[in-house]
Amino acid sequence: MDDVTILISGYLDESTSLQALFEGVTCVFGKPVPADKLVACVAEVLGRSSNGAGPL
Repeated sequence: MDDVTILISGYLDESTSLQALFEGVTCVFGKPVPADKLVACVAEVLGRSSNGAGPL
């Protein structure tokens, strides 16, 4: 499994989000993080690790 990074920030802007995604961050969230979005990101990462699929 490749490294997975989930970024959660209280000071997130569009530029930072795009840069993080460009650098390989798996999911980017601003606070407060909706629980369903975080769970979906983690579930996708776990599913990807079990089936060998590519990045989100």
